[in-house]
Formats: sequence, structure tokens, C-alpha cells
Amino acid sequence: MTKTEGFHAGEFLLSEGAGSISREQVTLAATAKALPAGQVLGIVTA
Repeated sequence: MTKTEGFHAGEFLLSEGAGSISREQVTLAATAKALPAGQVLGIVTA
């Protein structure tokens, strides 16, 4: 017998990263596509 467990809300958040993970509010361009929950974002500095 095989059991398959589905996805759970917030399952991607494993740890707060000892202060190195941010939950800041961000604004995306109106042309940006919808992002899935848990999507990793970064800042382009170059």
C-alpha cells in the first residue's frame, strides 16, 4: 500500500535562519507573474 501526503501551507518555512531570513514587505512590478508561496527572492545589486 502507498500513502501520499499532499502539500501543507507554510511547509517551505523550516527555520527563521538565526536572524538572517527576512519577512519584509516587497513591491513587485505590475508586469511580474504570480509567485508561488515560498518563492525565494533576491536583490539584484549589479
